[in-house]
Amino acid sequence: MTQIFSSQIGKVISADIAVGEVELAIEFYAKVLGAGANALWQNDLMNNVGQPIIGIGLKTATYKNLPNQWMPHFQVKNVSASLNEAIKSGGKDLMHSQNDDGSSNWAVILDPNSSTFGLIPQINNENLEPYLKSQQGSNTKVGCIHSVEMYSQDESKNASVLKAKELSRFYQNVLGLSEHINSAENSIQLYDNKNSEPANKMISFKNFLDEDEGISSAWIIKLLVGDIQESLLALKSTDAQLVKSYIDSDGNQNAIIKDPFGVIFGLVQTN
Repeated sequence: MTQIFSSQIGKVISADIAVGEVELAIEFYAKVLGAGANALWQNDLMNNVGQPIIGIGLKTATYKNLPNQWMPHFQVKNVSASLNEAIKSGGKDLMHSQNDDGSSNWAVILDPNSSTFGLIPQINNENLEPYLKSQQGSNTKVGCIHSVEMYSQDESKNASVLKAKELSRFYQNVLGLSEHINSAENSIQLYDNKNSEPANKMISFKNFLDEDEGISSAWIIKLLVGDIQESLLALKSTDAQLVKSYIDSDGNQNAIIKDPFGVIFGLVQTN
């Protein structure tokens, strides 16, 4: 695998969601992510080496404006500059933490398609050290966010929804990335100009196909699992729905799932 955890513009290492039924949500995700003998996640949703990657919190009054969807946290060079660019390009500032001097700690943005995402400062290597140690000198897989992607409806079906190309342009401007057309995946991927690899292994934008019925126009976090077939087997004992399964251009097994609370997420098992 490529570098899972890195101090890189656009890289997504963590994500969270605010829900009304925290215990039920944790129970569901622990069952699906922790399935199989080679599970990469623990019952408390820490990954298999005890690192916090995804968070599920109670949807209190503070988070009442957050849509019911997973929110990835993108690293950016300057949170204030990216926030201003997002607002200028049609986004909305939902939450914003600032220091006494007015500089930004983090921000939560609603994009023009009503999807939420977080902006955080680029993480320094010192803070990443515990994560980096977990992926050095070993072929053991570590539970992580493998990639993030977003689907967009064709303009003829919903004129109010931005197409993949327009969405890509919005995020290019906000995150400070460049785009690459991946014809094998029929998608647009975003890259850090200073790195030869995609910013998050993949940040992808795709236009809906007929087979994508049931997938919402929100960020989909795709979580690495040890045995995707065991995860899908565990899924059958829940009220969740398997929306789509496929093999990507790298030969990885993928599944897109709607959880019991109507939230879309993905699973990936790499070779």
